[in-house]
Amino acid sequence: MNCNYKTTSQKKRSLAAKDIDRRTYTSRQHQDYLKPEEARSCEKFCIQDT
Repeated sequence: MNCNYKTTSQKKRSLAAKDIDRRTYTSRQHQDYLKPEEARSCEKFCIQDT
């Protein structure tokens, strides 16, 4: 997942997402498919990590 883009709508969607740690984020990056809520949690991690 590319973390280089951050729109206002992405930030709003990610506020409701679950907080995850780096280990969870990393493991999800190796999966072929993520559920929408998992993708939002990864997106939120990207926003918070920068």
